[in-house]
Amino acid sequence: MKAGYTHAEAPVELLRFLSLKLKTGWRFDRSRRQFVSTGGQRLSILDQLPEGSDIVATVPALAKADPTKLSDAERDLARYFQLILPKGATPEDNLRVVKRCDAVEEVTLPPKVSLP
Repeated sequence: MKAGYTHAEAPVELLRFLSLKLKTGWRFDRSRRQFVSTGGQRLSILDQLPEGSDIVATVPALAKADPTKLSDAERDLARYFQLILPKGATPEDNLRVVKRCDAVEEVTLPPKVSLP
């Protein structure tokens, strides 16, 4: 008898996120939990998502940095975020809300992960 997992899906709790890329000129203000444009427009989607959802920068140091002091490549990396969903929420059920947000250029589901 073989021990361990074989040909199984990854545990659901590992896949509770969406990857976001913000449009050029947008950033996420963590203190106010809103997207902010260079023109001062503010948008929030967290009130449309399950309670306990959070948006975190993929590269926190770049997201906090002054964009005028970053290289083009660093500015591009600073546009990437993850929407972490609470236990019991599925990325597929929340994809539409994020796609409708004017600050978001691109949103992707987590990869399909399985064990060999």
